[in-house]
Amino acid sequence: MEINCNNVQIEQVITNLLLNAEDALDHTKDKRIFIRAFFDNGYAIVEVRDNGKGISKAQQQKIFDPFFTTKKLGEGMGLGLSISLNIIKNHGGTIDLGSREGKGTAFRIKLPLASSMYISNRNLLFGPEPFFREI
Repeated sequence: MEINCNNVQIEQVITNLLLNAEDALDHTKDKRIFIRAFFDNGYAIVEVRDNGKGISKAQQQKIFDPFFTTKKLGEGMGLGLSISLNIIKNHGGTIDLGSREGKGTAFRIKLPLASSMYISNRNLLFGPEPFFREI
């Protein structure tokens, strides 16, 4: 399966999500980041999830806004998710957020496949269970 994309830009998006997930684990005892990638109904889907502090409902409404940040002054410019959203949209895809305070956050990227041949529920990179690493 192929995706028509700029590999460097997609790597930038995934790297940004991983760095944000790592930042969310600052005060978490059992630090985990989960990554899952698979095909479903004509899309390649990548999920990045953490078990960090989560994002409040109010912050979720602004999370993709340029210059919005939850980080301390000087630690971030608030452009990562805004740029990531634009990159994914420019590739014909979507990026969705799910979060619960005190439980963690998940981002799901959906990118259309280049081929009309679809494979449903087949894992792309990491097998049937999410890959995770302890930090």
